[in-house]
Amino acid sequence: ASVDDAPVRAHPGQSPEHQAFIEKETARLEARIDHGGALEAGVRAVFYILRLRGEADERHYRHASQLHRSELTSGFDPAAFRAMVREQALLL
Repeated sequence: ASVDDAPVRAHPGQSPEHQAFIEKETARLEARIDHGGALEAGVRAVFYILRLRGEADERHYRHASQLHRSELTSGFDPAAFRAMVREQALLL
């Protein structure tokens, strides 16, 4: 059998499982759009501006962390902050 005879592989994003995941994640995010406070709103605003300017994703976290610097204390949880930033980026 030649390479031309091989069955065509489905694109990963086209599987029913992936589509179900996308629909579930979209519904989860839509349900959370009105949650959060000033920090979450500020992070989304920064992401919106950076997206319009075409800056790279790595910069988003740095800008978001600058917003949060004034609140940094011994109780700061970097993992929770990263999760919040990631969720706000997805919401936007």
